[in-house]
Amino acid sequence: MLANAWNYESIQYGPGPASRERQELVLGWALEHDGFSQYYDSDTPATEIFSKWLAAVGEAEDLEIHWWMPNIGEGVPFMGRDSHFLTFYRWPTHSDTGERLNWMTLPVEDKAWNAERTDGGGFIQEVTGWKPSPFQRTVHLPTLLRASGWSN
Repeated sequence: MLANAWNYESIQYGPGPASRERQELVLGWALEHDGFSQYYDSDTPATEIFSKWLAAVGEAEDLEIHWWMPNIGEGVPFMGRDSHFLTFYRWPTHSDTGERLNWMTLPVEDKAWNAERTDGGGFIQEVTGWKPSPFQRTVHLPTLLRASGWSN
């Protein structure tokens, strides 16, 4: 039995080619301005990118967390967007038990910034050790910096 294996079908097309069985579902996340890490490679230390990111964020304290489902390319539901996973697909059910998905139990993707992986925004988790809880809407940056022991 796979713990994170879900079945879901397309609302528009029903059962068939657009439906998925035994699919892993994961919550992807991003913080404001973390996308500029795409301009760096693994030769640039995560701490250097983190410092530049802090400069780009400026005086902001509460940073919005953006959520999506990276293996599907849709936004997550319940975040106030008009278009999201449940706009296109029926509520997922567990592949083995048939139980409906509790969205709060989905794993949040781990990101990294090192010689093996340079995930978008991965420098944040690499430096601070932090990733958001499922569906967390904001992070208080001063608290994150204190908790991680960051000093510039």
